[in-house]
Amino acid sequence: MTFDKYFAITWPHKAMLHSTPKKTKITLAVLLTITLIYNIPHLFITELVGDSQDICLGYSRDGWFPRVFSWISFTFNCIVPFFLLVMMNYKIVQTVRQSKKQFHSKDAQDSVHFINSGGKNTNKTTRISSMR
Repeated sequence: MTFDKYFAITWPHKAMLHSTPKKTKITLAVLLTITLIYNIPHLFITELVGDSQDICLGYSRDGWFPRVFSWISFTFNCIVPFFLLVMMNYKIVQTVRQSKKQFHSKDAQDSVHFINSGGKNTNKTTRISSMR
């Protein structure tokens, strides 16, 4: 969801062109496939722990693969998403602030000024607008 917001805010024109229901379905299918493939090693490094009534899945710590996989899993399940979320949300806030500054500076340039062209007692005013 953050990626969708990031894409829509930082590149609004591209988001309108590329964000279609068909592409969204393809993206979800690819992500589902990657998730399934990523979780296959869990089948090989877990074992049943406990007696017949209380059965849990525990990780086997025998060999190098379970230890390496646990670090890879931690990195891709915790560290990478955290930093992606932080960076994308930072970029969203930065883009909104920049857009707000541009809007206010454009609003100040396009402001309309009224001046009194007659003297003290005349009600004749002239509208001056500075459009660039």
